[in-house]
Amino acid sequence: GTAAATPADLSGLRSLDGEFALRAGSFNYQQYRVRDARLDATLEAGMLRVTSLQGMAWGGQFDARAIADARASRVAVDGVARGIDVKALLADVAGKDWIEGTGNVTVDLEAAGRTVQEMQSRLAGRAALDVKDGAIRGINLAKRLREAKAMLTSRRDESHAAVQTEKTDFSELHVSFNVAEGVARSNDLDVKSPFLRIGGAGTTDIGRGRVDYLVRTTVTD
Repeated sequence: GTAAATPADLSGLRSLDGEFALRAGSFNYQQYRVRDARLDATLEAGMLRVTSLQGMAWGGQFDARAIADARASRVAVDGVARGIDVKALLADVAGKDWIEGTGNVTVDLEAAGRTVQEMQSRLAGRAALDVKDGAIRGINLAKRLREAKAMLTSRRDESHAAVQTEKTDFSELHVSFNVAEGVARSNDLDVKSPFLRIGGAGTTDIGRGRVDYLVRTTVTD
């Protein structure tokens, strides 16, 4: 059967009004570990406004602002993280490890809904990722291209599943997303390595956990 929806309950914001400031050398919440945390916020009539949220995490620094409105059951976040260990970030936030390297992440996202699933399906905004000296995990494209050449010579078809012990190194990676109704669309994937240029476009349905992305690889040598 269909799994029960998870409520997105912001009603607790209605119980208190005030201004808040937090300074902490170390702050831990669930899997998140933040150093030099700084938070400034106001709460009035069920509207939480985080005017400044700063700290050190995942080997880098982040600076963000956010709102949570209990009246409209709406949340929004706008921020940038610089010098981040992207693999560690993805592991904490999404439980994935498909990319590694040091980079910058920018987000400007909002969602509304009475359940987590509804919020996912109504997510909107923009996001971008820039990574230096990293790797895409799960596939070694140089190896696959050598195998493809052999396959074409022998005129046979093959397919390969992703293997987490394999990876494709790159010097630079850039990709951005426009998000509407829970679907992130991208058409500017640009990955550079000494022997490959990789581009691509496609969609990621966040609510359904579905990725439909076409990657194009060019051998530079």
